[in-house]
Amino acid sequence: MEIRKCSNCGKIIGEGDKYCRICGTDTKSSRPYRPEKEGPAQCIYGPPPIPREHTCTKCGYTWETHLMIDDEKYCPECGGHADVKERHSRLEY
Repeated sequence: MEIRKCSNCGKIIGEGDKYCRICGTDTKSSRPYRPEKEGPAQCIYGPPPIPREHTCTKCGYTWETHLMIDDEKYCPECGGHADVKERHSRLEY
């Protein structure tokens, strides 16, 4: 699997995504992402991720994320704007 970056905003493109989930740019112009080298380990502790449901207002495509900071605003299928709904319960670890 090749990892790709958005040609507009530089964020990682999900496998199979036709449009960037962050800025809505068509992924046909995305470029391969090759990390230069491993950096130092980062702290992973903090509050648990927040489950969110995204629904495209244009085509109705739905997907879930489990992130603390969720910048996904656009549909990976059609590039339309997506509404976000936070789930009531948080993930338990």
